[in-house]
Amino acid sequence: MTTLPLETYFTSDTTDSNKRDRSEDSSASSSPASKKTMYDGSDEVFVAPDEAPAWALKLFKSLETVSSKMDEKFDQLSLKFDDINSRFNDYKVHVESEIDVFKSDISTKVAAMEKSVTFISDNFDKQLVINTNLEKEIDKLKTELKSANDRNADGIDSLEQYSRRNCVVLHGVPEKEKEDTDQLFINKIQEHLGVEVKVRDIDRSHRLGAKRSDGSGRAIIVKFARYNVRARVFREKRKLKSTGLMLTESLTKKRVAMLNAARDKFGKMNVWSSDGEIMVLKGEQKVNVRNL
Repeated sequence: MTTLPLETYFTSDTTDSNKRDRSEDSSASSSPASKKTMYDGSDEVFVAPDEAPAWALKLFKSLETVSSKMDEKFDQLSLKFDDINSRFNDYKVHVESEIDVFKSDISTKVAAMEKSVTFISDNFDKQLVINTNLEKEIDKLKTELKSANDRNADGIDSLEQYSRRNCVVLHGVPEKEKEDTDQLFINKIQEHLGVEVKVRDIDRSHRLGAKRSDGSGRAIIVKFARYNVRARVFREKRKLKSTGLMLTESLTKKRVAMLNAARDKFGKMNVWSSDGEIMVLKGEQKVNVRNL
């Protein structure tokens, strides 16, 4: 918002009382409508041109104050957005080791920003509701904040999914006490897929979730030390058909929801995941759900 300098409309007369008296006498001797003398509550006297109303000085001062506050608030918000982007980029290099800390830090800062913007918005709505341009700026700011939140959520989900790219989940393996899930997985893969996997190829493995009351075996999640071994095993998963076993990718909660929604809409046989992306078979084309 551009505010014209007050000097465009008013001139300041700070002379002594005698000069002020002479000015008033001179004004009185001229036509009654030729000059208007106004006080702003201080020692300064402002002489306005004939066309300026008496309330104009305070109005312009008020608009200047509002404009200054707006500039300060927008600068603060811009600095906060820059700070978030900087932190986001710094944490990318520590995906696996600091993903949980990263998510918590970003969530806290976004929540604090939302609270600040809500407070600012509420006060602006109350104080500046008569100014249409300012209302549009506030709406724009809210839209930008929502967009930033969405980008942050997508970024966090992508980082979490990337940390799972070396993982697979094996379903349908009976559970026993004091079992070695590394060796159990290796045996099943070699038996049914014919793929040789060594203990050193596995970073870690364990059963997912709490033990089930019906005694059925929980799924086993396995994280490979190298992606190429994981890829070699996953390519052969079709051989598990009719064995009672199933091999799937380890997906984030958001992507599991996307997978289930796509299966409900397009059919289970037409939907699958590939390197964390949810794919749909439409006619002869394989389409990423994000591009539907």
